[in-house]
Amino acid sequence: MMALTPGGASSSGESGGSGGEAGPESGSGQGAGGVAPDNLSFLCAGDYGSEGINLDAGTRDRAQEQVERFVLTAYGDPGADASAYERSVEELVVRECFWDSPAGGVVNDMEEVARAGGKPNAPSDYTFARKLVRFEIEYARRGEDLDTGTPYTRVVGTAVWVSEEPDGDSRAWQEDLEVGKSPATGGDWEIISGQTIPPQVDSEYENFLPDGVET
Repeated sequence: MMALTPGGASSSGESGGSGGEAGPESGSGQGAGGVAPDNLSFLCAGDYGSEGINLDAGTRDRAQEQVERFVLTAYGDPGADASAYERSVEELVVRECFWDSPAGGVVNDMEEVARAGGKPNAPSDYTFARKLVRFEIEYARRGEDLDTGTPYTRVVGTAVWVSEEPDGDSRAWQEDLEVGKSPATGGDWEIISGQTIPPQVDSEYENFLPDGVET
């Protein structure tokens, strides 16, 4: 990807409270208000009436696994098949929300790299993710879709990863990500939106980086 630049304002909400350990959302996803949605697009509007919760270790780990898949898929070498690259990203994101976020623009740029033949033919100012080192959760919230009563969990956090620069050096990056899940859509985490940040990492994350990584 090209050197990341700040996009629009993050859609982060208030900080999470101590609303108890988060277990699987109750119910089948069919709310009292109507037919359960088949995707998480209702989360594009934000959280209304949700409550702050604490996530158990297993839930946190699964969220980080999905964030890692996203970072390495969306920001790694896209290969030389732009359509396949786009499909691989779409499997991990809430399309109605994600493409309007700053991270969607980065993915569009990576599609152009794929059309040009992939990483070997990328412009000299592009960089490619190779390792996620941390997904720091800022807060988690649990709520229901106002129209259908469909339950969901939404998490806001910071992803920190290491990239391979054109000169072969390693550099640290970070990005604010929103992820969500609901039993109505299979219960796995999906990326709602991404707020891209310049190639630098807050000092609080530097201890998690491998030796020799530029910040």
